[in-house]
Amino acid sequence: MRFWLRWAIVTLPVVLWLYLWMQSYWTVYQVTRNGYHNEFSASIYRGECAFDVIRDDQWKLTGGTWFHAQFAAPKLDDDRLEQPGFLGFSYGGTQGPSPASLATLIEIPAWFVALLLGSLPLWLYRRQRKRRKTGFPIEPSTAKLS
Repeated sequence: MRFWLRWAIVTLPVVLWLYLWMQSYWTVYQVTRNGYHNEFSASIYRGECAFDVIRDDQWKLTGGTWFHAQFAAPKLDDDRLEQPGFLGFSYGGTQGPSPASLATLIEIPAWFVALLLGSLPLWLYRRQRKRRKTGFPIEPSTAKLS
């Protein structure tokens, strides 16, 4: 595979993620899956990635529908979880909308995802530099005396 194509493949997710991260302060991006007695939602909002799972005791994985939503970020400055986690990482569980359902919320800071995605181009650069040889191949030869 061509070197420039490898660079494009590993840097495109970084550039797209940085764009989403900046836009998350003005716009909320959300992907939701509604299934049989369950709901999964992944969103990016105010520099955080949030994963919500709501399910009850009769949930099944089959028969779900996916949809995407994009809307203006609310001006509220409240946290979704009552207790902030360490360095922006949070995990919480609570009772869902009905008494038999459970809700789980996981929050990951956007800087962590950017750090993971940014490590791919650095790894590729380091790998390419180690593999590359400098100069011309020189072989020792015997000296001829005349």
